Amino acid sequence: DLDSEPSLAHLMDKVAAVIPSKYELVGLQLGLTLSQLHVMRPQHQGLEGYQIAFGELFGEWRRRGSPPYTWRTLIGVLRSASVGEVLLSDQLTSWITTHK
Repeated sequence: DLDSEPSLAHLMDKVAAVIPSKYELVGLQLGLTLSQLHVMRPQHQGLEGYQIAFGELFGEWRRRGSPPYTWRTLIGVLRSASVGEVLLSDQLTSWITTHK
């Protein structure tokens, strides 16, 4: 169900691990400010640092609840012109509709 809340584990596996360096673009589309995102900026180099930043970003999004903390919101963010992950959004939509 695209209107269900995603689990952090699924967000980390399906998004953060696939597009780790785009956490700032995703965060801006989810309504966070650049200053909030800079606080989350990876302290460690490489994939692990970006995954930690994505985890913080997703936690803040869930806490705020705006925009709605749903798969549908995330699909829209991934499809946005600034993030440009249409293929990933299609793959995620397919996975959600067959596994949820």
